[in-house]
Amino acid sequence: MEGLIDFTKSTPGEAFPEVGLEVFEKALSTKGPTDPAYQEALALGSEFSGDGGILGALERWNLDALVVPTTPWITVRAAAIGGLPIVGVPLGFYP
Repeated sequence: MEGLIDFTKSTPGEAFPEVGLEVFEKALSTKGPTDPAYQEALALGSEFSGDGGILGALERWNLDALVVPTTPWITVRAAAIGGLPIVGVPLGFYP
């Protein structure tokens, strides 16, 4: 992670500091994958992406895809934790 941060800071094409590194820096401060808090979050995310969530809905209703609002803290993370593809389609407008 430190190498990625250094690369981003030193490579002009990476548009640093306009593109922040807060998520990478926050990742450096974690205790790693054996941390109980991480394991708890992983289990919850797996529930949302697994049988009780995305995969369960696809199977139960014989669907090829789900159309849901793209909320960065729920939809995207659940798909990522489950290793599932996601497509973002802009809808609406931003002021």
